[in-house]
Amino acid sequence: MVKLRTLGECVAEIGPTRLGPDAERLFAVLLCLGIERDRLSSRGALMGLLWPDVPDGRGAHSLRQAVYRLRALGVPVRSDRSNLWIEPSALEIDCAPLLGAGPEPDGFVHQVRGSFLAGYHPKFSDRYGEWLDRQRDLVNARIRRSFLAEIGRLKAEGDWAGVECMAARCLAIDPLNEEATLAKAEAAALQGGKTQALAILDGYLKEVGPQAREIRLPATVLRRRIAEANNLERSRAITETPFFGRAVEMALLNRALQLAHGGTGTAHLFWGEPGIGKTRLMQEFSRALSLGHAQLVRVGCQSNDDRRPLSMFADMLPRLLGMPGALGCAPTAMRHLRRLTEHDPKEPFAPMDPRDAAMVYANIRRSLLDLLDAVAAESLLVLIIEDVHWLDAGSWDVIADALSWLGTRRVLLLLTAREPDAERKRGIGELPGLQRHHLPPLDRVAVDLLSTTIAERNGKALPPDVAEWCATSSGGNPYHLMELVLHGLREGTTTKLPASLSQLIAERLARLHPLSLHVLQGVSVLGAHSTLDRLERLLDQRRLDLVDALDELERSGLIESEPSRLVSKHELLSQAAVARLSVSARRLLHRHAARVLEGDAAASPAPAMQWACAEHWREAGDVGRALSYLQECARY
Repeated sequence: MVKLRTLGECVAEIGPTRLGPDAERLFAVLLCLGIERDRLSSRGALMGLLWPDVPDGRGAHSLRQAVYRLRALGVPVRSDRSNLWIEPSALEIDCAPLLGAGPEPDGFVHQVRGSFLAGYHPKFSDRYGEWLDRQRDLVNARIRRSFLAEIGRLKAEGDWAGVECMAARCLAIDPLNEEATLAKAEAAALQGGKTQALAILDGYLKEVGPQAREIRLPATVLRRRIAEANNLERSRAITETPFFGRAVEMALLNRALQLAHGGTGTAHLFWGEPGIGKTRLMQEFSRALSLGHAQLVRVGCQSNDDRRPLSMFADMLPRLLGMPGALGCAPTAMRHLRRLTEHDPKEPFAPMDPRDAAMVYANIRRSLLDLLDAVAAESLLVLIIEDVHWLDAGSWDVIADALSWLGTRRVLLLLTAREPDAERKRGIGELPGLQRHHLPPLDRVAVDLLSTTIAERNGKALPPDVAEWCATSSGGNPYHLMELVLHGLREGTTTKLPASLSQLIAERLARLHPLSLHVLQGVSVLGAHSTLDRLERLLDQRRLDLVDALDELERSGLIESEPSRLVSKHELLSQAAVARLSVSARRLLHRHAARVLEGDAAASPAPAMQWACAEHWREAGDVGRALSYLQECARY
């Protein structure tokens, strides 16, 4: 068996013997017979390529001598009076899938080590050099197309680490390939390397020069988008769960995005148990949108939103009104929407007839759709609403109305919930236009990869028996797996592993410094309104002590710092932290949270803030104050 290696290297393996380009014409004969192996190679054509300036008699003799030496090395060259060839069964050539017209085998692109015959530039024959250049152009073009197709597939699956690796391999063959350069920069940016991404694009723009205006345009546009994006750089706690095992869901989301770009909007509900990765899926999808692919509005429901009318749309309305295209909303619709954005608390309140109230409600619903239509007419609009199992009935009514016209708008609606029929708890009927997708547990390959990566980020190795226990006990739940792995790294044995996720979380919270636990409890109590300023006022602690507590919580991966607020890493953590409070301590925290929010509500009397004050006073046991704020919400 002869093995001819041409991708990323240049050598022929004939049993134990290696034949390289230093054996100039021997290697050239073997290469010609290998690449032309599906056709008989004419003796005259070979002589014309390899001995172009030699008389025919001497050329024929030289060819016979080369064939004799190849056969002596073990190459089974067959011949007749006019042709030479090697049987396909006796020759293995790594570039064979790139020589025919058919598609490459699955996974072949990952076996390509580099360009075709890299570094091979023979000088003994100009004709052979020209033939070699033609073959190199054909094969490298096929390699480039394969790389770019794989880059597209990886982008659709959200595998940005794979995109970056594949783009680098493509650029090793074609250093100025535009698509690979843009993909590498985008992948670097979405993995937190904003500075690196800008450097990649700056280097490319310098290479193509200022005169190539049309070529520079896509790179210039992407550079501006990366520079303007404000959520690409994010702090990564060492315990952050890597994103694995959701290629199918990411591909589904990207297909839906492409349909929405073309004017065919759809609505999707992703459901699954707590910790299965619904929020993380939306986070990763949203990060790609931050580079200007669409206008994005992402909101999350809170446990008390099921009692607040039009909760989500009241919260997202100010953001929608600030988007390009909002001015195209009809003036009458804008007047109805002002009921949700403008309110004078000093204005006298006149009770409304129930029939008039129903008309007002219907007008607001229609006006919300008119606003969404106006924004989507300007550019693609993506709405992400998380934890809709807490969504109020009024917001579900708006979603039901939207489903009927999504199919002709550039709108993509994404929902997450713990169960597939979350709307039925609010008395909403069947929603046939809503596509429901169960987020399944991770498969074993993703679980093992996830466990290994978490352990490596913590600078430790997970014992094999502990790794097996974590994999089987987690049930494919990423958050549960992360907690198990961290516990296993700390204990190093299966004898001390807890029996449930709740026990895991309880033990993790028990190891916190008391003030750190109180800070986490404060963040959890404030919920969506948790900011550094409010947290300081709520806890009234020394600033240096708060700094130490926040450091411990972020290092432990228990909280995240977003641009405008602090959030608990997971809802299960928030529930467990608040559950550790006694009844009196919980009431005290809610009481002070209400007072903190009261001051902010006075400056900006938004309905969400008024409602939060009512909820905190109710939790604090002061029903009278809670009712007064509910009345303010009703007047609003």
